[in-house]
Amino acid sequence: MSKPCFPAQTRRLNDSSEQPNGPDSAYEGSEGEPLMPIWMTALFAAACGFTVANLYYAQPLIGVIASSLNMHASAASFVVTLAQLGYCAGLIFLVPLGDLVENRRLVVCSQLALVSALVTAALSPTSGLFLLAMSVLGVSAVAAQMLLPIAAHMTRESSRGHVIGTIMSGLLMGFCSPARYRSSSRTHLAGVPYSWDQPRSWLG
Repeated sequence: MSKPCFPAQTRRLNDSSEQPNGPDSAYEGSEGEPLMPIWMTALFAAACGFTVANLYYAQPLIGVIASSLNMHASAASFVVTLAQLGYCAGLIFLVPLGDLVENRRLVVCSQLALVSALVTAALSPTSGLFLLAMSVLGVSAVAAQMLLPIAAHMTRESSRGHVIGTIMSGLLMGFCSPARYRSSSRTHLAGVPYSWDQPRSWLG
């Protein structure tokens, strides 16, 4: 004979059957809303946009950079080219490491390398060091592509398209924003004349 099922046991069985299962259950809200809030989606979009924009900010400044570093015209053409080649190398060799290394750690390391490359480029006294910094900048800028799978993993499937679309919009704005950037040898920051290599002049 089968044992009777008491009401308390029936309630426990019903409650357990309603719990979501699977690897994505920890990232889903009780009412199907994404774990990633709106402000975090905007933060991811801004991070992607500002990261990839660094690939193109030097393009309108090539003439100024070349004259400041006594760079030959043929070498000045490699300023943006090396950044693009580094970006392609990062897409081929660095992004696939996301399957072997934790994505968050990989993103943090890439962003630290990006910041280091930007500081080195701003302080570089020679053209060779500047071009090397641009190459490292291109490789580390692929951190924007690593943020997309993190966002997809943190979002419920029903709203994943909206979140990824918003982040991709920020990414594309980062690609397009330097094209509208107008610069000269001297720009103004808060009303004060400011040069692209001002940090190097501060250090003497």
